[in-house]
Amino acid sequence: MRRFLIACLFLWPSALAAQDSLFASYEDYETYVNKHMMSRDFVPLILRMGGRDEHTKEQLAGFQRQFDGIYQRNFDNTAIFKAVKLSDQFEQEARVFWVNPTSYVYYYALLHRRGTEVVVMEFLINSSPKPILDRF
Repeated sequence: MRRFLIACLFLWPSALAAQDSLFASYEDYETYVNKHMMSRDFVPLILRMGGRDEHTKEQLAGFQRQFDGIYQRNFDNTAIFKAVKLSDQFEQEARVFWVNPTSYVYYYALLHRRGTEVVVMEFLINSSPKPILDRF
């Protein structure tokens, strides 16, 4: 199986990047992630999470083509399979999305909760759980 990895580390180089990865609430963040992951709509997800300044249009199109080759159907199921609270404001989470019988994609996020707002500081999408679990 081909392994595919997208990793974006954010150092907040611009106000745009901070705005891109900012959500009004955890529920808004979760709804956005689930909607785009379940429908395999990866490019808007990458852009919204702060990848706008990290990748060219050609790279993004390549990511979408790779994912479309690996995952040919929308995902039917999702779950958080690991979550770690690092402090009162910071946490990590790992999500899995799948289609029966055995097609899985994994998602990781490092989150900063600022009151009701949520900032995605880092995220990763992979076809293997190992790089996701290695973040914990």
